[in-house]
Amino acid sequence: MTNNPKRLYRGAIVIVAWFGLVLQLYLMLKNNADRSVLQNLVNFFSYFTILTNILVALATTFSLLIPQTELGKFFSKPFTESALTVYIVMVGVIHFLLLRNIVELKGSDLLADTILHTVMPVLYLLYWLIFVPKGELRWRDSLQWLLFPFMYFMYVLIRGFIDCFYPYPFANVDQLGYAKALMNGGWVLFSFFICGLILSFMDGAIQKSQSRKVQ
Repeated sequence: MTNNPKRLYRGAIVIVAWFGLVLQLYLMLKNNADRSVLQNLVNFFSYFTILTNILVALATTFSLLIPQTELGKFFSKPFTESALTVYIVMVGVIHFLLLRNIVELKGSDLLADTILHTVMPVLYLLYWLIFVPKGELRWRDSLQWLLFPFMYFMYVLIRGFIDCFYPYPFANVDQLGYAKALMNGGWVLFSFFICGLILSFMDGAIQKSQSRKVQ
C-alpha cells in the first residue's frame, strides 16, 4: 500500500483529534467558569481520556509532519503505535462499559464526548489494522504497555489524597475506600494487559495471513 493513503488517514486523525481536544477544553472552561483557568487546566489534564487523545494527536502529528526527526521515528514505530492503540481502545471500552450513562450530554458536550471516547478509538484502531506493519510484537510488550496506565492510576490516588479530586468514580477513594478503589484499579490494569495480549495475537495472525497471500 502506498504512503499517500497512510498520510491522508494520519491527516484525518490529526484534524479530528485536535478538534475534539480543543472543543473539550473550551467547554470545560465555559462550563466551569466559577473555577480559575489554572484549576480548569489542571483538571483537564487529569483525565486519562484527555492524556491518551493528546498522545495520539501528538504522535500522529509528528509522524505526519516531521517523520525523519527522532520523535517522528519514535512515534512511527509499530511498538509505539500499538501501545497507543491499546490505550485509546481502552478509553472507548471503559467509557462504554462504565461511564457513558453517568451524565446526560447534549449539543457540543455530546459532540466532544463522542469524538474523544468513540470516534478516536475507532479511527485509530482502523489505522492500526490497515497501516501499521505487522509481525513485530511479542506478548511481553503488553507488560511494558502497562507503565502508562499504572503511572496514571498512581497520579489519581496522589491527586485525590491532596485535594479529593477523582476523575473517575471507580477510583474515588472517598466514596469507595482504598481497598475497593485499588481493586478496581487492578481490574482496569488487567483489562489493559488483556487488550495488549489480544492486539499482539492479532498482530501475529495478520502477519501470517499476509505472508500466505504473498506466497
